[in-house]
Amino acid sequence: MSISIPCLEEAAGQIAQGHWPDAIVQSGCPVVAVLCNLVPLELIHASGATPVRLCAGEAGPLPDGVPEPPRQMCPVVKGAAARLDALRREVGERLAAVAIPATCDWKAGCGGFLGLSSEAFLLDVPRDKSSQEARRAWRLQIAALADHLGQRTGSPATRRSLLRSIALYQHAAALGRRLVERMKQAPPPICGSDLMLVFNLFYSLPVETWVGAGEELLGKEGGRGSLDAVDGGAERPRILVVGAPIIWPHWQVPRLIESLGGQIVADALCSSYRGFSDLVSVDETTRTGLLDALADRYLLPCTCPCFASDEEYLWRVENQTKDFRVEGAVIHRLKSCYLYDLEADRLEGLFRRLGVPCLQIEDEYESPAPAGLATRIEAFLDVVRSRKAGV
Repeated sequence: MSISIPCLEEAAGQIAQGHWPDAIVQSGCPVVAVLCNLVPLELIHASGATPVRLCAGEAGPLPDGVPEPPRQMCPVVKGAAARLDALRREVGERLAAVAIPATCDWKAGCGGFLGLSSEAFLLDVPRDKSSQEARRAWRLQIAALADHLGQRTGSPATRRSLLRSIALYQHAAALGRRLVERMKQAPPPICGSDLMLVFNLFYSLPVETWVGAGEELLGKEGGRGSLDAVDGGAERPRILVVGAPIIWPHWQVPRLIESLGGQIVADALCSSYRGFSDLVSVDETTRTGLLDALADRYLLPCTCPCFASDEEYLWRVENQTKDFRVEGAVIHRLKSCYLYDLEADRLEGLFRRLGVPCLQIEDEYESPAPAGLATRIEAFLDVVRSRKAGV
């Protein structure tokens, strides 16, 4: 990581070594782990706990007593077993709860594999989020989650604590939008792979720590993460990364894109900026009204491919392509993730219609970079450069 923000550099190094950041381990607060962007982080924070994301960027060794998983198991869920084991060892009884939205069959059935019992809370995600019935059912589930968290942490979310937490996360989202806006510059002042990591670390740090780091980063002009000093920085192909989540420390795809001469200017990944892109809309400031507002914010704008329609996701990707003057797109797929396999072909059709060259990459955690990956990315960037030059 070339961005010189000590707390981010330290956290990235600790995660790469299979540990949780000191900011989590030494905080003394209860910890609530989640497995998806659909869990309201503000609600966890308002319940006196620190939310962290179990999604892992590597499989890691399985803890003792965990049965050998199926060969084709989702790599994110498989990696979560080792990450959860490390969390239990490092925070002990402070692990208050684990919230798992059932966005796919792997997550719906992973409680036994992860060794979860009373701390687990499974959220049944509606496949058609457009119906009023689905919206009401989801609101009831978030209210039940609030009760579960209050019991597990001993500090039920109140109207006042919800308002404070919503305001804090709104501030974090505003910082995220300001960072992303800088990527519209030519050249951007930050390596895109570094900015993706900054957003990735949001899910492994207390929000207060991340906000401080974001404010420090916004106060820097260029710095060691700048591309201004790189030969041909302004001429680098502007790349959009979409598809399945890319989770630190499995960083070979963004690292290769930029080391081979590309510039990531935007992404549409649930492991990165996508979790910042929508705000809570508060109509009523009663406790029930605030819980309903959180439920709506995490369901209605969500563009996860688990939902029946992906038109909104394609619309957002199209707007990003235009707003960031994207010249090439990389579609990231994860082996054994059928949801993103289905989405990849639709994304390729969108980029074909927009006249933007794209490259599909299937990735996995348990082996080095696929043979020829660097060659494929380099050849793709050559195609983008030729298109850009009108050759």
